Amino acid sequence: MMSLFINECKKLKRLPEGMKELLPSLKELTLWNCTDMESFPDGGLPSSLQLLVIHDCEKMMNGRKELQKTGKRLKRLSSLKELVITHNGNDEEIVGG
Repeated sequence: MMSLFINECKKLKRLPEGMKELLPSLKELTLWNCTDMESFPDGGLPSSLQLLVIHDCEKMMNGRKELQKTGKRLKRLSSLKELVITHNGNDEEIVGG
C-alpha cells in the first residue's frame, strides 16, 4: 500500500504500533477530521513517507507535549517532502512549540 486516507474516524486515538513494518512502502498519509486523534505511534511512521496531511485533528494539534513529540518524530522521516497541517480554529488555541 502506498497511500492511506483516514477520514472522520472520530474515535481513533492513535495509529497502530508497527506501522513501519506493516506499511513499509507507504508514501502518503492523510488524516482528515479525526477529532480524537492524539498521537502517532511510539515506533514512528514509515521512513518511506513523502506526504503527510493532518486536517482538523484537534486533540493532536492542541496537546503541547504531544505536538513536541510529533515534531521530533517527523524529523526522522528523511523522505518527507511535504507536510500539510490545517486547523479549523473552532476549539482551544493551538499552543506553539
